[in-house]
Amino acid sequence: MATKPVWVDKFEDLEIVSFPFRIGNIANTIFFGLIFSYLLGVVRTVGPGGFVYTITLTYVSLAFFPVATSIILMEESLVSALNPIKWIKVTLDIKADRIFTQHLVIQVSTLLLGYLVLFVDLGLLNLLSMAVFLMAILTVFRSLGVVLHHNSETLGFPILFGKQVEERQMELAREQELSEFSAQLYKISNAGQQTKAWEMLEQRLQDDNYTSEADLFSRTRNWENLRLAVKAGQGFIERLVERKDFRTAWNVLEFCFEANHKDYRLSSGETAIAMSGQAETRSQKSMMATILGHFEKDFPNHPQTAAALLTAARFTAHDLGNFDGGRKIIARLQSTYPEIHSNKTFRALSAILMEADS
Repeated sequence: MATKPVWVDKFEDLEIVSFPFRIGNIANTIFFGLIFSYLLGVVRTVGPGGFVYTITLTYVSLAFFPVATSIILMEESLVSALNPIKWIKVTLDIKADRIFTQHLVIQVSTLLLGYLVLFVDLGLLNLLSMAVFLMAILTVFRSLGVVLHHNSETLGFPILFGKQVEERQMELAREQELSEFSAQLYKISNAGQQTKAWEMLEQRLQDDNYTSEADLFSRTRNWENLRLAVKAGQGFIERLVERKDFRTAWNVLEFCFEANHKDYRLSSGETAIAMSGQAETRSQKSMMATILGHFEKDFPNHPQTAAALLTAARFTAHDLGNFDGGRKIIARLQSTYPEIHSNKTFRALSAILMEADS
């Protein structure tokens, strides 16, 4: 049963300069520009009292008001926003970096533009100048928002949406989708339709360029029927070896080797040789001795067959102490690959085993 998909909001970069030119903001600028142009004409008829009033209003609106707005956003309290001590604290908590400096420059420039618009009679250009002023105000508060977003940890308030939130939403959506897919895969595999389950899994891995391979393998390895995980492990090990992630490759190989009753084939001779070259522990060498032991059958006419069998003989005799098994592989090499006699490792190992036999 499909579950409700997780909605992922795409987080846009916090652009400042281009923000006022969005269609919605331009429409608001035109609307409020008409209103404020009318009010501006009224203010100019008030006289000296209106002059003082306008200067005070402009100063408070453009300098203290952004800080007060920040406090309202953080504390959701109008009383706190009117407290000058809060203004000072917020200002001190903001990191004085490039983003904050940019905000201050925009704010001061807008303040100067406001004085120009309010106290200089521009005649017919009054409407245009007011529109420019309003767009500058939009830029001020947009840059303020970027500053608050950038200093959220220092100021101590949660970000409702940002890159981290988007990433969490995407991870949740991915986890839910994988859970649904693995549930369908489990149902098909448990019904005995192994071929269909494998084709379904292989197609899924190809579609997402194997980004979900590790997650899906960790799910399938915990099922009651391990056939699908054992088969999927071959390609997974090969890709891990290509990425030089031998630690994970050994973990996967050990699981597949045991799950398949210690009878396991790797996907390519190159993968088997690479893994044998990284074998360090007794357990790893024991696995590789078994796998390399049927290298000739698994990969007919492979140019590295003699070298692979020689490694199997060395692991068997030297590391596992099974001299009889080592001698059998050496005898096989002597009869099938006579050119191996020129190999120093072969001659040394052969001499040791012959002495042990006598």
